[in-house]
Amino acid sequence: LIGAGNIGKGYLGDLFAAEGFHLTFLTHRQEQAESLRSRGSYTLYKTSEETGETQKVMITGFDAYSTAGEREQCIQALCETNYASVHLYPGAYRQTAELLAEAICRRAEQCPDQTLDIFFCVNSIGPAGEFSGYILPKLLTAAQKQYFESKVGLVETLTYRNAFRGSPEMLAIDPDTVMVSDYGVLPVDGDAMRGEIPIPALVALDKFQGRVTNKIWNINMRHYTLALYTAYQGDSLMWKGAVNPYNRYCTTKAAEEATFAVMQEFGFTFEDLKK
Repeated sequence: LIGAGNIGKGYLGDLFAAEGFHLTFLTHRQEQAESLRSRGSYTLYKTSEETGETQKVMITGFDAYSTAGEREQCIQALCETNYASVHLYPGAYRQTAELLAEAICRRAEQCPDQTLDIFFCVNSIGPAGEFSGYILPKLLTAAQKQYFESKVGLVETLTYRNAFRGSPEMLAIDPDTVMVSDYGVLPVDGDAMRGEIPIPALVALDKFQGRVTNKIWNINMRHYTLALYTAYQGDSLMWKGAVNPYNRYCTTKAAEEATFAVMQEFGFTFEDLKK
């Protein structure tokens, strides 16, 4: 898991740990890697989207390395798995792609028959193409390029689970505490996969570029519209804007326009998007 932030620990880490996978976190910060290793666990507070009830979940039995100070361990970890995930901000894409390129070069020699599917759990359009553009120039031999094209899947996803840093009181006890919803599915681009779907929570969908665009354009349109109306009315907290019926009406109408635009651009029906 490349990135030990809220999505990495609270979404991917939770889904894979629940199915018995061993987790290895690759985080830029040396101090976070050392802290995770020394404690050997971190805490999730998972809230049901249906009932609102919260349960405490402990994630244990993982490894953690720093991409800045423990690069060899990071590359070797990427050579010993069939599944990796990226949950970072765009500013870290290039250096992360270069790390992946080093691992891909080594895998082409050490395990040329083994697949590596990389799940991009990020809030941007087209991360797979961006990463491919960074990785390809680092592949120097025909065997490395062939391995990349045939065995490495750059798999985009739809990250729908909410994940937030714990409260100050929680963080004082465990600095890696994450508060999450219990949304239990991660939709993925099935056409980009090179190996098998590893866990039932990963659901393969078609027409994925259109779906990613809809998720980012439509859901963010709701956030932006509500934020705009809230700020215009002089409040800085979103919930204060959300209790205003007029704001909710305008937010709904903006989202309907966004949905219509995506349907026109990608040839979706409304039923397609509900899927």
